[in-house]
Amino acid sequence: MAKSAGSVGASRSDQSKGSVGASRSDHGRGRVGASRGGHDDLFGRPMNSRPVPILPMGLAFAVALILAGGVFTIYGGGEKAVRTALDVTARWSFLLFWTAYCGGALTALFGPAFAPLARGRDWGLAFASAHLVHIGLIVRLGLLLNRVPLHGALLIFFALAIVFTYLLAALSFGLADLLGPALWRAIMFLGLNYILIAFARDFVLGAIQSEVRHREFWRLLDYGFFAGLCIIAPLLRLSAGRSAPV
Repeated sequence: MAKSAGSVGASRSDQSKGSVGASRSDHGRGRVGASRGGHDDLFGRPMNSRPVPILPMGLAFAVALILAGGVFTIYGGGEKAVRTALDVTARWSFLLFWTAYCGGALTALFGPAFAPLARGRDWGLAFASAHLVHIGLIVRLGLLLNRVPLHGALLIFFALAIVFTYLLAALSFGLADLLGPALWRAIMFLGLNYILIAFARDFVLGAIQSEVRHREFWRLLDYGFFAGLCIIAPLLRLSAGRSAPV
């Protein structure tokens, strides 16, 4: 009887130690993954393990609508209003994307105060939701001009960024499991960085052109701020990767 009790006690002790060890191991892996600023958290948790972030998506979309509506209230419904609304909604979309891209790195580098920004999938899907308003405005501009607003290589370049946005969003709803982790990470790495380059093409070139053409100071400041965010984003992720424990 004593021997049996001892065996049970030992078994429970071993089980408890195993659970604690597994928990610590999992926690350690999570910390390493977050501190590396990897792409796994961006658009990346399948639907069956994390709920759909309906509130962030709805709020992001609503803010984009309010921003566009405010522009139309001020400027009317003509071409100037649509172009201004495109500028404003592009910046709102970019801020959401930038948070998704850099949130994990900020948390790894500067501590748990930035933990809410590390919910990459939530921020990524919020970006995809808000960007629908921007796409709608592009369609509206095309109707006003009676032609596609962009053409040639530039049209393909930005169209591909939109494809990547909604491909990554769709894959985050469990479809990534069909690809396997290696292919999913490759697609996500390519897609996220392509989207960043698409934003950078607008903001960095806009800042350069503003300075070259000696435009007003506030326009240069506007483009310069967002251009700076584009440049610092990959540097933050690289720094987070370098600071990760081996």
